[in-house]
Amino acid sequence: MAGVGDNAAAALGLGVSRHRKGVGSVSLGTSGVLFLPLETPTPDPEGRVHLFCHADGAYHLLGVTLSAAGSLEWLRKLFPEASLETLLREAEAAPLGALGLYFLPFLAGERSPYLEPRLRGAFLGLSLAHTRGHLVRAVLEGVALSLGVVHRVMRRLAQAEAYLATGGGSASDLWLALLAGALEAPIFRVVGEEGAARGAAILALVGTGVYLSLEEALRATQLEAVPGPPPVEGVGALLPDYEAWVELLLERYRRLP
Repeated sequence: MAGVGDNAAAALGLGVSRHRKGVGSVSLGTSGVLFLPLETPTPDPEGRVHLFCHADGAYHLLGVTLSAAGSLEWLRKLFPEASLETLLREAEAAPLGALGLYFLPFLAGERSPYLEPRLRGAFLGLSLAHTRGHLVRAVLEGVALSLGVVHRVMRRLAQAEAYLATGGGSASDLWLALLAGALEAPIFRVVGEEGAARGAAILALVGTGVYLSLEEALRATQLEAVPGPPPVEGVGALLPDYEAWVELLLERYRRLP
């Protein structure tokens, strides 16, 4: 038996493969990851997302926002007096668009779709009207919009009708609702333990002959999926301004030596 990458293993743990057409996964861990299965190798002509072989004998696309829950954790540390639950409640009380405040989640450079390690994050549009809750709201929206940009690249190459959620950030109803709005696709939570270890175990069951095929193993171990929160309406309307801010930063950082 060979090893397996973390994102591919996590997707298998959720049951994402060529046998569930149009169903991908979205991870809100330290990084944010979109994963979509493919029947045939279909690369993005500009190389903005990654193409890999999948364990099911087909292929998959991978798009990555490097600082997803990592962005929220960075902000949380700036307010040690407040719990994460308090910060999320304040964000939920803030309006969509956070009174014109945008957050670009490039705290460690960015992979998809910009492929620019020099890019850095920013709050844009700050004013005296903004509170801590607006800052948190902007971070949640910024990560959702970043993954929304990635989704728009990937959906030209693969079916993307629904996503299964994983990662610590997926516990937040607000974040999942914002993400569903940005992806323009329903998001489901799975019932039970999920993760890369589960996917690796499924492969081991096939490799040791407990199941004769990966398809059989995935059917036997499939987790129940329940609908996540309904999408926040109007998230997509934030994308043009978000992308305009990104272009300004890209122009600046790409001039750096």
